[in-house]
Amino acid sequence: MEIQEIIKNMTLEEKSHLVNGATFFGSYGIDRLGVPRMQLLDGATGMNLEQVFGDMTEYEDWSNAEERKQIDADTSKPVNMIGSTRLVHVIEHYFEPEKLSEDEKVLYGWVKKHMDVRLQGKDYAPGCYPPGILLGCTWNPEVIRKVGEALGLECCVYGVHFLLGPNVNILRDPRNGRLFEGYSEDPCVVSKLAPEIVKGIQSYGVSATVKHYAANSQETNRVGIDETISKRALEEIYFPGFRACVKEGGTKSIMNAYNRINGVRCTESAWLLEEKLRKDFGFDGMVMSDWGAVLDPAKALAGGTDLAMPGPGEPQAIYDAVKAATLSEEKVDQACERVLTAIKWITENYKKEEVDKLPVDEIIKQTDEAAYEAACEGIVLLKNDAACPLAKHTKIALLGSGHAQMLECGSGSAGIDTSRHGDVAAEFARYFDVVDEAQAEYVVMIGIVPGMEGNDRKTLALADEDLAVLKRLAQAGKNVILVLNTCGPIDMREIDTDNVKAVFATFLPGMAGAKALSDMIAGEVNPSGKLTITFPERIEDMPTYMNFPGDGYHVSYGEGIYVGYRYYDKKKLRPRYPFGYGMSYTTFDCKLVDAAVDGDTIKVHTTVENTGKVAGSEVIQIYIHDPYSTLAKPEKELKAFEKVKLAPGEKKDVTFAIAIRDLASYDMDLEQFAVEEGYYDILAATSSAAEDVFGETRIYLDVKSPYSYSVDTQLKVICENEALLTAANQAWAAEGWDIGVIRNNYQYSPQKSLREILVDLDAHLRTEEKVAHFIAAFEEKVRAIKKK
Repeated sequence: MEIQEIIKNMTLEEKSHLVNGATFFGSYGIDRLGVPRMQLLDGATGMNLEQVFGDMTEYEDWSNAEERKQIDADTSKPVNMIGSTRLVHVIEHYFEPEKLSEDEKVLYGWVKKHMDVRLQGKDYAPGCYPPGILLGCTWNPEVIRKVGEALGLECCVYGVHFLLGPNVNILRDPRNGRLFEGYSEDPCVVSKLAPEIVKGIQSYGVSATVKHYAANSQETNRVGIDETISKRALEEIYFPGFRACVKEGGTKSIMNAYNRINGVRCTESAWLLEEKLRKDFGFDGMVMSDWGAVLDPAKALAGGTDLAMPGPGEPQAIYDAVKAATLSEEKVDQACERVLTAIKWITENYKKEEVDKLPVDEIIKQTDEAAYEAACEGIVLLKNDAACPLAKHTKIALLGSGHAQMLECGSGSAGIDTSRHGDVAAEFARYFDVVDEAQAEYVVMIGIVPGMEGNDRKTLALADEDLAVLKRLAQAGKNVILVLNTCGPIDMREIDTDNVKAVFATFLPGMAGAKALSDMIAGEVNPSGKLTITFPERIEDMPTYMNFPGDGYHVSYGEGIYVGYRYYDKKKLRPRYPFGYGMSYTTFDCKLVDAAVDGDTIKVHTTVENTGKVAGSEVIQIYIHDPYSTLAKPEKELKAFEKVKLAPGEKKDVTFAIAIRDLASYDMDLEQFAVEEGYYDILAATSSAAEDVFGETRIYLDVKSPYSYSVDTQLKVICENEALLTAANQAWAAEGWDIGVIRNNYQYSPQKSLREILVDLDAHLRTEEKVAHFIAAFEEKVRAIKKK
């Protein structure tokens, strides 16, 4: 049955149910019309068993299960198992059931019975993949796409139809509890990388769900926090990642956010969901809410939220609103059409049948490789005083809160429970002699800082226990390799002591983190990750320091477009580690050959040569500086990048084609993006730091823009440019007008234009003919004047 036919045959009650979840992570099915129930699940780091099992207790009806009678004295009433101690223990020890109590083993047996059916008897534990912050540090679209494919594959194994990810919010403040889920502080990085994980997920007929739209950048008071954000910041910083996931990634679903933007809930904002998302970005998929974000079902549906989650939701509110004529049934039909369209795409493309035929070993191999390659490409070497790679059989001690098992993922939606963990000691023992501290030549110190949905960090410090160990090691002068196994940047001032010979940022590296790290320290893998978020020297230097997390339920994004390196550059603040930075075991010779305008693009030609003794990868980063902009702009903005792998002695040409439209800035007065004509500096670099710029050249863009010199240009601009003022005075005087009028208006009304001050002339002097002649003469004179 076609979608319109299904809608035509649905009752209003069924429609009201379809636009609401049925269970905590399940959509509403209509058997009589052939509409299947869909399984939704977090997230972009793997299969969240907490959600799988919790949802299972609802739709498989644990409340009426025979097994429940064995452990509950009273089974006369339904029981909500989500978040219950019993279920939490079953989730935590699902792969170690011997650790469960007798009652918990009964629940475990019931869950496993249903899981065996779902997995068709496969003995398969889910993978745990690096989150966005580490994937961003790979700067490698292909690697990220492979992670997406692994996720899509596992979704088919576990019967998941909508995967709730990726999270593409900008990394605005390092204290954000869910910072680790996002890719970067820079919209160019997010826009180039995040669509790849969407493509990978959807290659298995699973809908990606790009979240959280929009500007969901803190956990404090996240449900309802009102964010005051300039339209320019939204357009230039917070929207591009979503736009790219729509236009380039082709995502079938978008999740909106808990927060308000400029007073309006994201779930209810027609401007956000209809004007921007659908009309501007071209999105034609389904919008679902974040869990519990819909507070007024009718308003949310009217604003553009097609599916309110979680279930069972409030279908009666939709039904009543239609009956009361406060919500049109046409609007409900529209939401139903979008939900059904997404379901139809999944049912036509879902590869579960193919995946179910694969041997478990093959699935494990593909997913292991995806996780390992991502960790190898993303781990960042921040410091190396000739310590790494360590010689084989070096005596090392493993210390710190992550010495036994690294923190592989965050908690909450991105939390993964699995048996597929890296054994730190076993991985390092492949290369080194693992001994106690007293015998060790080096201490590998792994410090953990977890990221947590629902709560922001208060500081950027390591845990007290790790700080105490580092202090003791510094006092003893012990050589340390410090591993930052953290959810984000760390304050390095007290811990980067002389005895710390190397620093690695693994962030949250997924299940292959320990293997990748040990391979890296042993020199089997050459570090190639680069930071996509700045490490500040101190927390007080951060652009958001005075504007996070706000006052109660109000926060100002007062830094505007100056997020991350844009702010540090503008304020001339030197961070501890700059955006785009990362070291290697080899050396590179990079050169900017030339840059030129070629039609609608700027072609930038660079070369990179591996001048060291081992294979390695360098990330060439192209930044643009606008030295004479009408709008205030950052000192530079990343516009293109490419990661290049080279054998020792190998040299490659790397050419970039940057679309001129990508140089546009959003003008809030004009309410549009515009590319201004004039000079632009092209900076080729290996990080955002000035010392890492290896080439710079200047081009001129000869385009027509709202800022082109004309009689509508402000007097302030004209009178402070000698060539423009001369042209204005000459054209003005040629009509017999007093040039003092220009001078006087510049003093008292510099915001006016030449066109606006024409009214100051006596009526008999400003005939239509004279005005037209003046305009033509002035604009002819300024046509040859280049912007500067």
